[in-house]
Amino acid sequence: MAKDTLQTFSFDNTDIRGAIVTLDTSFAKLVDGSHYNAEQHQLLGQFCAANLLLTSHLKLDGLLSIQARGNGPVDLIVSEATHDLTFRGLLAGEVDEQHDLLALLGDATLVISVEPENGQRYQGIVPLDHSDLAGCLQSYFQQSEQLPSWFAFNVTEEHVRGVMLQALPADRCADLQQRAEDWQRITHLASTLSDQEMQDLDNETLLYRLYHEEQLRLYDAKPVDFRCSCSRERMERGLLSLGETELNDILNEQEAIETDCHFCYQRYAFTAADVRALISGNHYQKTH
Repeated sequence: MAKDTLQTFSFDNTDIRGAIVTLDTSFAKLVDGSHYNAEQHQLLGQFCAANLLLTSHLKLDGLLSIQARGNGPVDLIVSEATHDLTFRGLLAGEVDEQHDLLALLGDATLVISVEPENGQRYQGIVPLDHSDLAGCLQSYFQQSEQLPSWFAFNVTEEHVRGVMLQALPADRCADLQQRAEDWQRITHLASTLSDQEMQDLDNETLLYRLYHEEQLRLYDAKPVDFRCSCSRERMERGLLSLGETELNDILNEQEAIETDCHFCYQRYAFTAADVRALISGNHYQKTH
């Protein structure tokens, strides 16, 4: 099985496309140094896989993120992926045993954002109204984009796997009845996919088992990897957002300020001299 890859496919004479993502070492990098338990690992793996699946069809340079925020035991789950297929993610909250998303997040929303490097940010928001991420995403695309979609995820200690199918607007096939029949047939076959097959089979074998009677095109696999976009400069901006008074109060109680990136756990240390230089530089920028 090809590890840490994203591979897209399409069906001839239909407007249905798909993608498969497999995360191995890349996801291990994300959780390395964290205190995520098995249940948190499961949830975060699904969000990262989903994020990359959606990014597979991003037609511009930029960032795509999926965020679920609620008032349950889990406050926040967020994943981000770039057009060049690097990703990161985090989960904030307690998960002690297997629960569905509604129980974990409570009254929550699902937000999908696209942030182009050049251009206007797009954001779609829907209530989180299904017990699993696959159902939430399918509902999101039906409500926000009018794109019938199907998702499946499998997360183990060793790897993360995700599969997506989407019916695009009419191009190759304009006949509404034929489009509906194609979608029903393709998704029915996909629903027979077992967890064991998701864990064991390479992409080509998996798709052949499902669709050996279909005309399917499998495109070249692309590498994916974990990469955090944190930097000392970003942390400096975060410190400045606290305000001069609060920063001085902190320095009156301790000799330095340490802050960690919540995505990759990189620690950034700022001495009192560093912080005062930041404050001084910020004053200069405001007055010039």
